Amino acid sequence: MSHRTLQGKKIQIIDFLSYLGNKNLMDLNNLIPDDVLLYLETLNKYASATRSGILFTIRDFLAFLISKGYTKSSLCHLLPVVFTNKFERIPSYYSIEEIQKILKQVDRNTEFGRRDYIVILLAVQLGMRAGDIRNLKFENIKWHLDTIEFIQEKTKNSIRLPLIDNLKYALIDYIKNSRPKTDDSHVFIRHRAPFTAFVKGNVFWSNINKYMDAAGISINSRKHGLHSMRHSMASNLLNNNIPFPIITGVLGHENSNTTKLYLRIDIEQLRTVALEVPYER
Repeated sequence: MSHRTLQGKKIQIIDFLSYLGNKNLMDLNNLIPDDVLLYLETLNKYASATRSGILFTIRDFLAFLISKGYTKSSLCHLLPVVFTNKFERIPSYYSIEEIQKILKQVDRNTEFGRRDYIVILLAVQLGMRAGDIRNLKFENIKWHLDTIEFIQEKTKNSIRLPLIDNLKYALIDYIKNSRPKTDDSHVFIRHRAPFTAFVKGNVFWSNINKYMDAAGISINSRKHGLHSMRHSMASNLLNNNIPFPIITGVLGHENSNTTKLYLRIDIEQLRTVALEVPYER
């Protein structure tokens, strides 16, 4: 289990304990089913997938409490089965035209602009996750093979992506003219001292958002972080009739079921297979 996942579960447990504290329940030995069930009602404000994730955590926490003797009776039976619907929410998607507008707002004559440009390109054209961009090292760039090869932070699986010409030239431009001088092996380095690699977290979120604002892109209810560019890349591949197995490989998914999430964005393709409904008076 990744550090990020553990931190998420920790926050969920703290929220549960805070709820109990606000109800003046200070001793977990006094925890009863009604306390848990009332807390579960407060989760209805969340989307199905988010709510299910919290329920899994609470169920595991209740099992932990009884196994360590912190509670007198097991309450795990309150959550025997947790249902989740990963297909409930449509992933955020930006068209090729919108992405081009975003890229045009990046001033490649500045140090930050050259860095931001290649970061966005890696997400838009290769579908790289923000964590993998942050962790990218020079040893991962195989100049002689025109590839980028690395172990994905999320899946721990290796992946090889093409280093196409425009990416290569943008990367060289950043390294030669913008990257701070340091012995750190990471490609992307902070522009303020200490000149080290970026720490974990959504470090590129504000960068892409300022270019979206400058381009006049209407966000509406869409997500607008770097990961939305990954979703957009997948959808645009679908729009260009790229075979499904190839998209799965490019995204670095472990199985095709994960890639199916991206199929829900391809509205135009869905229209071509939609059945005509006969009109009857």
